Amino acid sequence: MVQSSSWGQAVVPGCDWLNEVPAGLAMDSFSFHRLGIALKAHAIRTGRVVYYVGAFGSNRASALTLWKRMPKSAGLAIYEDDVSANGIGSVTGVGPDTVVCITYNSSDGTSSVSCYSEDLAYARALKRWQNRNLHSVRSRSHIYVLNYDKQHQLELSDLGHAGSPLEPRNYGTEVVADLAHVAADLESGEPCGRLILLDGPPGTGKTYLIRSLLDGVASALFVLLPAADVANSTSAEMMSILLEIKKKAASSPGTVSSSTGRPRPVVFIIEDADQCLVPRAGDNMPSISTLLNLTDGILGSTVDLRCVCSTNARAEAVDDALMRQGRLCRRLNVGPLSEEQVLDVFARVSGGASWESTGRELKPMVLANVYALGNAVRNQVVLGPKPKSVSGLGFRVAANS
Repeated sequence: MVQSSSWGQAVVPGCDWLNEVPAGLAMDSFSFHRLGIALKAHAIRTGRVVYYVGAFGSNRASALTLWKRMPKSAGLAIYEDDVSANGIGSVTGVGPDTVVCITYNSSDGTSSVSCYSEDLAYARALKRWQNRNLHSVRSRSHIYVLNYDKQHQLELSDLGHAGSPLEPRNYGTEVVADLAHVAADLESGEPCGRLILLDGPPGTGKTYLIRSLLDGVASALFVLLPAADVANSTSAEMMSILLEIKKKAASSPGTVSSSTGRPRPVVFIIEDADQCLVPRAGDNMPSISTLLNLTDGILGSTVDLRCVCSTNARAEAVDDALMRQGRLCRRLNVGPLSEEQVLDVFARVSGGASWESTGRELKPMVLANVYALGNAVRNQVVLGPKPKSVSGLGFRVAANS
């Protein structure tokens, strides 16, 4: 076992990507996602991709015991962090192409196992091990929606779990890497920014990316907020509800992050948020001002609010203040698939059929349209000039929009 006071003093053979790590970064679980970000940055520059897997559940074994039991990738050097005052201990392993972290919360018997790795086979093996060894608690994030009760009082209603696993092959490597960063940042108590933007044409799979966050981020409380209601989201009535549910999150078993020991952040999901993002004018000034306050004001930091916004607006059409470093966590530009990606997705969806069976010209296409063609061929449906609608991606869109 290797121990040291900072990553800058560590020497791990083959880990040239550690040059990306800030000097003096402490060796504990709170630094794990920064290590993952460094590994991803190095992989992007060298033309590779990093995979992220994470799981949260109940297993009353110490982090070191879980480490000894789990599969290992080649060349992992281990660093153990002492159990902190809140009963959380961690083990972090660093290798040439992998960083993995296990935390254990002795107060409630929950564990978290997360990994960034360039080795897809190892990532899959670790995911299978997680599924077998971390017994389910309330690990999946539920999504809430605002509505009024019979007394016309505003309340949050639990819609249940609305997440779906990510299919990374449906997106470019940069989008997948940025999404992994977003997921890690939502789990962090010290986010690099409180605003996440997803922009791109209709049908590119933005909603499905959001649903993958619902599936993969356990330590967050998601609230579906219509864009038209953003201006009212800081009302006294709304704030009382958010503070109450934050209080419940802090006191309920399984609702405190096992990796940070902090209560859940509240994440607003704002779809079709164009009116909240475009440069300020008379008709959208209240919405923009509220979003600025939520993502970099006293309110956002006190309640630990985050905002995930999807939009069809181009990046250059977004208000400059929202794009400021420290406010913006990531902007994911989700565009049409390349011709090569179209062929790959179509082959998977259609069951291996050739593109020629569609009778269509091969060209870049949005994800929804490729799924429509693949499903039509797989189900032996006669193709018309354009499919009317698409389903099966975890969302429904007009294919000709």
